[in-house]
Amino acid sequence: MCDQQNSQWCKPGVTVTVTATNLCPPDWSKANNNGGWCNPPRQHFDMAQPAWEKIGVYRGGYVPVMYQRYAYTPCPPLAAGWRTYADDDD
Repeated sequence: MCDQQNSQWCKPGVTVTVTATNLCPPDWSKANNNGGWCNPPRQHFDMAQPAWEKIGVYRGGYVPVMYQRYAYTPCPPLAAGWRTYADDDD
């Protein structure tokens, strides 16, 4: 959810669920308030444009978001005899 309290570019009342595997890497050549969005202590991640445009106006560029972290739960192993899409390359 885009943090409407801190940005004019948010779409009100809209949420989106994404899977993020990590935060973006820091850019130590830039200050935190001048392009170093990923530098500690900031927490920043990039979202795919279709997901981002559900919560914010595209020209806003960077918007603050509110998010929750959940513990990683791995998928259960495939049952015997099941095939994956990768198997279809045979």
